[in-house]
Amino acid sequence: MKVLIIGAGAIGGSLACYLSTAKDLEITILEKNQEVVSAIKEHGIFLRDVDKTYQKKVNVVSELGDEIYDCCFSATRAYHMKSAVSGVLKNISPDGFVVSMNNGVCIEPLLEVVGEDRALWCSINFGAGIEDKGKYFIKIHGGVVMGGRGKISDKLREFKDRLACDLDITLTDNVVGALYSKMLINSCITSTAIVSGLTLGDILSRKSGKKVFLNIIREGVEVAKRAGITIPNYGSLNYYTFTSKSPIGFIYRAVVFPYLRKKYGKRTSATLEAMKKGVKSEIDYFNGYVVRLGESCGVLAKVNKAVVDCVKEVEEDMSKISADRLSALACVGKN
Repeated sequence: MKVLIIGAGAIGGSLACYLSTAKDLEITILEKNQEVVSAIKEHGIFLRDVDKTYQKKVNVVSELGDEIYDCCFSATRAYHMKSAVSGVLKNISPDGFVVSMNNGVCIEPLLEVVGEDRALWCSINFGAGIEDKGKYFIKIHGGVVMGGRGKISDKLREFKDRLACDLDITLTDNVVGALYSKMLINSCITSTAIVSGLTLGDILSRKSGKKVFLNIIREGVEVAKRAGITIPNYGSLNYYTFTSKSPIGFIYRAVVFPYLRKKYGKRTSATLEAMKKGVKSEIDYFNGYVVRLGESCGVLAKVNKAVVDCVKEVEEDMSKISADRLSALACVGKN
């Protein structure tokens, strides 16, 4: 099976290494950065996992010819996904799946390009980084949850079986819920880090940081209920218990917050570091998605809207990063 991966960023490069461990897969990466292309052509692609390292030779190109691929994985920035997939569609088999490996929730843009029969989405539960051109490392070990709109078909099961590799791939018939679950936690961790410039440990050490974290998720859960989305746990985090105003919810949060602070306390925002280099954030596919979905079903997500506005201000002027913004965001919706 011929597999095309769009993008050799942290996710695309890691995915290429993992899929290279499968049987009978021919991997091609489409990458526009010529330095990355040259490095992979010369040295192959390298991945340092938690307990294993990979170095694989894969085909990498900066332009596609007439080659037809059996499937495609899009690992671009979320806002580039629609145009990137549109640009390679002529090279994808008419009955081949196109899989979004993008951050946030990118359901509608992919449907607009390929339709329901071919569109798949992955909720990515591993964290990856880039050491150098063509060299990647795993920060958080995990797999992916993959599915389309509706029930798991025999065709999808067969596709998943052909992808069998060192990356754990789980199928779901609730891919919208899986994407939403991952998006909610990122809407807290990534967005609060961008506006404050703090580590997650510092954010959750502050009363205002915990308040913003909780309110982002509370609004997200309310929007999901109104939209008919069932949110699965993210790892061991149960969103419904976490946001409950009952004594059980209070006790649950008293356990979860210290756990997150301890486990991810030193975590900073890779998105913020990219923004400092002029890369646009994907906020419209995180908190922005909650806002838009809320508007469509009559829920005003005030805190998430305020977070979106703050992140966009930071995009325009990095000097607006301030820990004091957490206190301001914690007060949103009080009146």
